[in-house]
Amino acid sequence: MDRSPEKILKLICQGISLYKADLTGIDLAGRNLRGADLSFSNLEGANLSRTNLLCVNLEGANLTRCRLEGADLRYANLKDAILTGTVLEGADLEEITRLKFTDDRDEEPLECPPGEEDLDDF
Repeated sequence: MDRSPEKILKLICQGISLYKADLTGIDLAGRNLRGADLSFSNLEGANLSRTNLLCVNLEGANLTRCRLEGADLRYANLKDAILTGTVLEGADLEEITRLKFTDDRDEEPLECPPGEEDLDDF
């Protein structure tokens, strides 16, 4: 499968799975990645400023020197993510630790709240 940054840019949509993808230096500024699985991906030096990352799974992701200015990270999973040198100025981090991505059947994950783009459809 072609996982070049150019190909990925054409395929970006909410809920996409890019598990363990090498996205080093990719520019996804202003994109909608709501609900995407970016767990264990390498996003070192990536530009995710103003990106919709609502309910995104970033567990174990390398976000070293990643730009997240103004990004919507509400309900994101950042467990074990590497945040060295990451720019988070103006990012929305509300409820960042509450959403659970778990295989534990005793715990129900919280529902991801609708984003503004979802409410526009009603």
